[in-house]
Formats: sequence, C-alpha cells, structure tokens
Amino acid sequence: MTAKPTPKVRPPDAESSERALIGAVLSDPERVMPIVAKRNLSVDAFSDAEARRAWGAIIRLSEAGRPIDPVTVASESGLPALTLQAMIDAGIPAHCEYHADAIRNAHFQRQAVAAIKADGDSPEGLRLACERVMQGLPSDAGGGGAVAASDWLKESDTPEEPVIKGLFDAGDRVAVVGQSKARKSFYALQMAVCISAGEPFLGYETERMVTLVYNGEIKASSYRRRLRRMIEVLKIGADKLSGLHILNGAEVDTPATFDSILAEARRVKAGLVIADPAYMLIAGDETDQTAVKAAVTSMKKFGAAGITLVCVYHGTKGKMGDRQAIDRIAGSGIFARDMATLVSLVEHASEVDHAVMTTITRNHAPVEPVSVKFTDGAFSVAGHVAAIEKTSQTKATRAISIEDLAACFRTEPTSYGDTVATIRQRLGVGRDRAKDEVARAVREGVAHAEQSGRTTLYSIRTDMA
Repeated sequence: MTAKPTPKVRPPDAESSERALIGAVLSDPERVMPIVAKRNLSVDAFSDAEARRAWGAIIRLSEAGRPIDPVTVASESGLPALTLQAMIDAGIPAHCEYHADAIRNAHFQRQAVAAIKADGDSPEGLRLACERVMQGLPSDAGGGGAVAASDWLKESDTPEEPVIKGLFDAGDRVAVVGQSKARKSFYALQMAVCISAGEPFLGYETERMVTLVYNGEIKASSYRRRLRRMIEVLKIGADKLSGLHILNGAEVDTPATFDSILAEARRVKAGLVIADPAYMLIAGDETDQTAVKAAVTSMKKFGAAGITLVCVYHGTKGKMGDRQAIDRIAGSGIFARDMATLVSLVEHASEVDHAVMTTITRNHAPVEPVSVKFTDGAFSVAGHVAAIEKTSQTKATRAISIEDLAACFRTEPTSYGDTVATIRQRLGVGRDRAKDEVARAVREGVAHAEQSGRTTLYSIRTDMA
C-alpha cells in the first residue's frame, strides 16, 4: 500500500497573524506586551477589521494602566466574547514575535505600494518614493536595528523558559550528534517522549510541552513499534502522549523542508521540534556552504516563532572520540557553532551498549560527561560506569559478566590480596583490572566487604552464594 504524501501546510498569512497576535496578548499579556511593544504596532498596521478594533482597545487599556483581559477588551472594543475567544484559540504566546513581525512587515509593504503608486509616475518620483520607503523599513542588522545600550538596559529581562532544565531553553537551537552505534535516533525519540509527557529525561527535569518529531529515515510501522517498546520500558502511558506528534517522512513523495516542518509545528502548536535527521532538510550537500547558510537561516525562523529546534546529525567518519565535541558533526562546522547546545553520543571505551553523553551549552553551567546505557529500547543513566569515550587509542577491554565475577568469591571471608589473586587467576586479567573488578563487585552488590582490624575481608553475598 502506497503511503499518502504529507499534505502541504501553508504558513499563516498576515491577516491570520493579526488575529493570532490578539489571542496571544489576551492569553498572556504580561509576557506578550513587552515583546510586541518593541515593534511599535499602531492600529493602522492591522487590516482585519475585528483585530483592528481589538488592538485599539488593547492600546488604550495599556496606556491607561488598566488590565488587559478578554472581558475588559470585549467591553472596550464592543466585540462579542465569542469573537475574542476564537482569537485566543488561534494564538500562542510563544509565537507572538513571529506574528508581530508578520504584521509589521505587511504594513510596511502596504505603505511601500501606496507610496510608489502615488509618486512613481516619473523616474525621479519613483526614486524619491523608494528612498522614503527604505527610510521607514526596519534594518536586518542585529534583528531589527541597533538600540542604545542605555535604553536597552532599562527593559526588563525576559524570564527563562527551560525546556530541559540546565541543558536548553525555549527558542534555542540544539544539535544531537552521534554515529550509528550510539543510537542517536532512539535518544532523540526518548527526549521527545519525556518532554511531551513532562517526565525526567536522563536525570534532567523537563517542561511539558507539545512536541513534533520529524522522522525522515525509518518506516512508519517500525518507528511505531520502537515508540511502543520505549514507553513500555519508561513506564509512560500512551494517554500522556497527546502532545507528541510524529511527522513520518521516510515513505512520502514530497520531501520535507525546514519551512514545511515549521508550518506543521505552528499548526499543531508545538513548542519543540526534533528534526531527525537534519541533513535530509538541506537543499544541497551538507558541505556546501551556500546550502548550509540557507538551512541555518531557515532554522532561525523556529526561534523567532518561539519554537525550540533540535537537529539530529550524523557524526564525522572515523572515531568521534578523537575529535573535540564541537567538531563532531559531519559536513560544515557552521551547524555546531550556530547551536546554543550540542549533545554528542560516543561509543563507550569498554562497555557494550553504553555511550558517553557529552554536552556543550552556551547558556548554562558546564556539565560533566556521563555514561548512558541502552537496554530494551531506551536509555538510562549508568552513573557507576566511568564516562570514557572510545578513541583510536583506546584498547578493547574484555567484558566480564556478573556471574563470572561472583564465582571468584567464597563464602568464607578472604583477604584483599588473596581475592585479587583469585580474580587474576580465574579471569586471566592483570593486577589493576583485578582490583577494579573487586571494587565493581562491592559496588554492584555481588560481594560483601567487612573490616577486621587493619584488614578488609571479602566474601560473596549470602543471597548469591
């Protein structure tokens, strides 16, 4: 059966943005109004009649220091409560910056067309009209024009909005990089599951939010089985995943782009988007600087809309552990340096089904690398395993099972020296490795250590004898 192509979703036009912005203001005026105020949107900037009336009422209430809420705005504007409620349903506070920019840009466009029509009959008139239009346009330098630092510092700071506390925040761009054996796609899906359910993710607290995952490589049926197995291991019920949306792109005819995914994110009102893998959304080779810069420009639109973007990248060829974390993404180095947070997953030096999770974050305190273990379809933190990445210099270490290790201990207490000697003889390892295995046996509850004077005696735990 041929899969149906994913329908194209058009981004909201300026008129839709006008109503959505009103809804965002009414939903959270304390958060939205300071952001929108920077755009200096007059009533003339609104073309939709009802949005125009509502915005006029909001401006008057704001100037008078009166509360901005649906009841007060309805009374001030004369609009029905149902009309304002429809605007609230269409508006998301986190998207207010995008909608305000869309309204402002449409307003400038209308002014430009009117000016050129009025004075553009002659070449000189056209030149003067264009000059007037250009003087009124906002600058692209610095995201809307330079501001005086003295004025800028008078503005209140925007409160932090963590997505994964200590790792990244709302509107950030995040990179997850790993080679195939590191299971980065499982890692990304687990991140999406935990955030959409509001559950901890590998020791980090999360902020619950609507999440959209673009799956570009794995068949939908296989991805669904993977998701079922994962939530069973994590003990997260399917009823908690109403905010998780999967956009399967592996079997569709129309390729996705960052812009089409952003439009879909707005449609489902997602606060977080995971693009797995990111290279499939680039219009060209991932080493082509022109294509990469165009892709990064598209990525930045997510932040402007208040949406966090997590991109999953393939790692470089060879041993990733040989490189600094910032240089592990295959292709252009622009990707890593553009991100607010980078997470790398590298094979563990000795432990099977383990990876070392290393994070580099621009806006949070440094975090030590940790080992994570993949079991039955999900990751868990392996805090007892040292975070040692596999490199070209790392020697392979033979894995010793718990059963083989337990067989080295006796029921009667034995001195440390005799215990080390027994492990060396029975398991064929060196002295240092034998000492490590003694410590591991105690740490994992295989053996019991007791003090006898100045000597430590070791014996097998009674329930394992």
